[in-house]
Amino acid sequence: MTPRRTIGLAATAAAVLAASPALAQTTIAINPVRDGTIYETYDIFNYSNGAGQHFFVGRTAQDMGSRRRGLLAFDLSSIPAGSTITSVTLRLHVSRTTSGSQNISLRKALVAWGEGASDAESNEGTGVDPEPGDVTWVHSFFPDVFWSTPGGQYSAIQSATRSVNSAANYTWTSTAQLVADVQGWLDNPATNFGWAVVNNSEAAARTAKRFDTRENATSAFRPLLTVVYTPPPECIADWDDNGVVNSTDVSSFINDWFADLANGTLITDWDQNGAVNSTDVSNFINDWFAAPPACLG
Repeated sequence: MTPRRTIGLAATAAAVLAASPALAQTTIAINPVRDGTIYETYDIFNYSNGAGQHFFVGRTAQDMGSRRRGLLAFDLSSIPAGSTITSVTLRLHVSRTTSGSQNISLRKALVAWGEGASDAESNEGTGVDPEPGDVTWVHSFFPDVFWSTPGGQYSAIQSATRSVNSAANYTWTSTAQLVADVQGWLDNPATNFGWAVVNNSEAAARTAKRFDTRENATSAFRPLLTVVYTPPPECIADWDDNGVVNSTDVSSFINDWFADLANGTLITDWDQNGAVNSTDVSNFINDWFAAPPACLG
């Protein structure tokens, strides 16, 4: 058990205000930890572009077997566990296009997928032979792990959709589903497989858009996910560290306080003044009563 700093009675009102969502909201902006294109081709379905500067979404030609889909995944570990997600915005940059406006949607990926060292040449639209760990049209991880359905496994639900036209930055702004996706990944990190980026009109020829990846030489063109969240309340009187503040914390603190008096230790030096005395007990109980509702159990 480590000593805690008391907020004291004089700071109780400030602590309550700090716990309100309007004041406690925090914004974080992060780039992907992996991204890439899966390429449908005429007779070979294992092209990739894991380390390339671009990913593609849509259909490149009239012939069948020319669809492209993008994949993006983000590491949310910098957001404290137990936070509440309130807003999500994804910014992507289109750097090349030959078609008019296209509706591009984000769909939650349903299984894990990889990014290897493959790096396509020129404009990168045709892809290149995959490297180990790359994602392809038929592989979630080349060469041994396959999608159950070629073309990727992703939700039929569109988490967010927007019209994309010429080269520029575009944002997919916060929707209820987009927020739910990120909240679900934060609460259950093992399900965080990111989004598939899909052209809703990919059956039509020459609808492809080229987006820029996290490896792009221009940092301002890299995908950027902006998340606004409310951190969990600070349960400072949770003496037994079980996630709730209840009567057990008081009894445990007092037991440890008596042990400190007997042994000359300072575990319960709640006000951190270098001494264990009755003031530590009263300050702890003050903070225990001031615990935010979300901490009570």
